[in-house]
Amino acid sequence: MNQVLHAGAETAQLGSLMGFTTLFFVVMMAGWTAWAWWPSRKEQMEAAGRIPLEGGDA
Repeated sequence: MNQVLHAGAETAQLGSLMGFTTLFFVVMMAGWTAWAWWPSRKEQMEAAGRIPLEGGDA
């Protein structure tokens, strides 16, 4: 096989892999964001946000 064609085929396969990986991480980030902002988690997230402001022993 021609070396140029072989290198092009490898690059195309790598590009597809990178595209699927990017899609996977975008979907995971959207899911994580939806989980964090879900209305049933509002109290839990507000309590976690107040932790640094509470005066406690370190």
